[in-house]
Amino acid sequence: YSQAGFGEEGFKYFSWMRQAGPKPTDFALASLLSVSGNMAALEQGRQVHVLAIYLGLEQRPTIRSALINMYSKCGSIMEASKVFEETDRADIVSLTAMINGYAEHGKCKEAIDLFEKSLKLGFRPDDVTFISVLTACSHSGQLDLGFHYFNMMQDKYSMRPAKEHYGCMVDLLCRAGRLSEAEKMINEMPYKKDDVVWTTLLRACTAKRDIERGGRAAERILELG
Repeated sequence: YSQAGFGEEGFKYFSWMRQAGPKPTDFALASLLSVSGNMAALEQGRQVHVLAIYLGLEQRPTIRSALINMYSKCGSIMEASKVFEETDRADIVSLTAMINGYAEHGKCKEAIDLFEKSLKLGFRPDDVTFISVLTACSHSGQLDLGFHYFNMMQDKYSMRPAKEHYGCMVDLLCRAGRLSEAEKMINEMPYKKDDVVWTTLLRACTAKRDIERGGRAAERILELG
């Protein structure tokens, strides 16, 4: 139900599980927390959290990261932070969830500080972690730091940037007003271009009144259909 997007049905099935069905597993609870976050159903998410505590599952890695994501998506970054701070032993999944939560709520300094702390503790960031920290750099306008992390993932961790990483960098360049470099990066991306990056450039061109470059971006969007 959760994966198919039927949130309400998922909660009904969960209610049956609690009353007459098998004991909920950490996977079932994590799925419901995901539904709660996607539906911004904070109260339902809190109820699942209480049940996770009752069942002794709160410190399971899957539950921990799901709780952080749920509270972040529901707009309660303080509750997300509380879950993270009470974690017995952090892992890269919960760290990434918290970094992303901070970034999405405009707490970019907290996101970057946590990322740096994770590196000092010896955690190896994954591709999702880098998307989160690059998002924080973009939202806070830290161009040089963004390029530092973009290069770090390739040089230090031998990771090939995905389309999403390039999208973050294009957004970062556009926010910094470096439209020529943003267009160049789009054209040099080793991936099939989509309308997302071109739309990002078009919006920046509109804001900066760069008519010629904006026209090229608009043409690319139309070509993509």
